[in-house]
Amino acid sequence: MASIRKKRSSQFWHACITLPNGKQKQFSTGLTDKKEALAVASAAERVCRKQVIPHQLRYALSRLADDFVPADDAEVASWLRSWADGKRGEVAESTLVAYRRAVDDFLEYAEKSNVSTFSQIDTQCVRDWRESIVQHLSPSSANKKFKILRHALGDAAKAKIIGSNPCAAVPRLKSKKSVRREFRKIELDLLLSVLTGEWRGISLLSLYTSQRLNDLAILRQSQLDLVQKTITFHAAKTDRLVCLPLMDDVVDCLLEQEWGDDPDACVFPAIAKLAAPSRSNAFRKILAKVGLAKKIPNKSSGGEIKSRSTSELSFHSLRHSTITMLKAAGTSEGVAMAIAGHSSPQVSAAYTHIDIETMRSELEKIKVGSDG
Repeated sequence: MASIRKKRSSQFWHACITLPNGKQKQFSTGLTDKKEALAVASAAERVCRKQVIPHQLRYALSRLADDFVPADDAEVASWLRSWADGKRGEVAESTLVAYRRAVDDFLEYAEKSNVSTFSQIDTQCVRDWRESIVQHLSPSSANKKFKILRHALGDAAKAKIIGSNPCAAVPRLKSKKSVRREFRKIELDLLLSVLTGEWRGISLLSLYTSQRLNDLAILRQSQLDLVQKTITFHAAKTDRLVCLPLMDDVVDCLLEQEWGDDPDACVFPAIAKLAAPSRSNAFRKILAKVGLAKKIPNKSSGGEIKSRSTSELSFHSLRHSTITMLKAAGTSEGVAMAIAGHSSPQVSAAYTHIDIETMRSELEKIKVGSDG
């Protein structure tokens, strides 16, 4: 039967176990806790009596060691990366990328701060990490990364890897409300003068339909009728069936693009391939090139300092611009909201009867890229 004893020359408990051949074997457990040392000795003896070969014994003992390493001393990096990878199939690919980036950001900070085990992650550690990333991110973006870490550590707590979630006591950062506005005419003219290819097509389409970037980015050829000059699709945010007229300027621009025979092909394939955040960022870069957005430092996932643009203007501003121009042209608020796909039940109920030709006549009042 396995036993343990203390040697004067060592602070650790030594185990004595009986091997299958009857001989006894002594070894240091490397533990100062008597109960834990006896458990290791007994387990080692049980494994040895199964007459396993050496590599099996090493494997068994390495797995056995997990039972005697305090849960909070589990290795942070491997667990968090496994957690993020384990979300594949559960979340969208773009969300999975966001999970991995947030984990990498935290682990980069942890490495610099000599944090390698869960027992070292406390509320202050989490606060300090968030404070470090908010130096190069907006409060809103920092909150998104913090939310991912809170989710991960919450799962770790449920799995008994960590005693409690240290993020639970850390409040979200207060975000300054984004100030988004419509394009002024001079800004819109400047933007349209530099836009080319898919970005010109999708921007004109948004201007003349007041639809969102991510809905337009994944449009299929079958959803556009260039003969009848209509566009039909389901809006992702509202699940509303959208059926709107296509204006001549938009049709002319779209006809300049290459069109294949596949009706399921994307109208804007290059933009469609981008993840949702990357689409918005790509448009902001265009704004920055013409001076409609300023650049601020931003750390990339690789660690180097790059720049990102910030502005009161974004692709969504095109949507605001449509509504503003319609109202300026005398279009009633209800009709303007109906064209934009306003989700208000009152607006929807009152203006669902508006036909495409009525919308077309109202949209023809908009003058884009001209002096009218």
